[in-house]
Amino acid sequence: MNPEKKRRLIGNSIFIGVCAGLIVMIADYYFRRMSYGGDMYLPEYEKLTDLQKWCGAYSSGFMTIGVVVFGVGLLTWISRTGVFDMLFYGFSVLKDRILFKKSNPTFYDYKLMKEEKRKGSHIQRSILIVGGAELILSIVLAVLFYV
Repeated sequence: MNPEKKRRLIGNSIFIGVCAGLIVMIADYYFRRMSYGGDMYLPEYEKLTDLQKWCGAYSSGFMTIGVVVFGVGLLTWISRTGVFDMLFYGFSVLKDRILFKKSNPTFYDYKLMKEEKRKGSHIQRSILIVGGAELILSIVLAVLFYV
C-alpha cells in the first residue's frame, strides 16, 4: 500500500471514529435530558452549574463510545496475532461437517494459510488511538464534573 493511500485510510478511520463518538455522545445527552429531565443518578441536579451538567452528560457519551471503539480496536489487534485461530478453525470444521464437505485442512495448514493472509495487512492503530482519546476525554470531563 502506498503511503498516500495509507495516510488517507488512517485519516478517514479517525474521522469516522470521531463522528461516531459525537453522534453517540449527543444521542446519550438528549436521551437523558428528554427522558429524565437531567442526570438520572443525581438527586441534586438543580444545584449543579451548567458546566457541570455539560461535563457529566458528555463524559457519559464519550465513555460509552470510547469503550466500544477501544474494545473493537483491541480485539482487532489481538486477532492479528493469531490468538483466535484455533477457535476459528474449530468453527470452520464444524461448519464443514454440518454441510457434509470433505476437504478439511489440518490445523497446521490452516494456521499457515492464515499467517500468509496476515502478512499483507496492517493493524488499524487509528481505532485504538481514537478509542483511547475518547476514554481520556471522558475521564477529564468526569474530573471536571466532580470538581
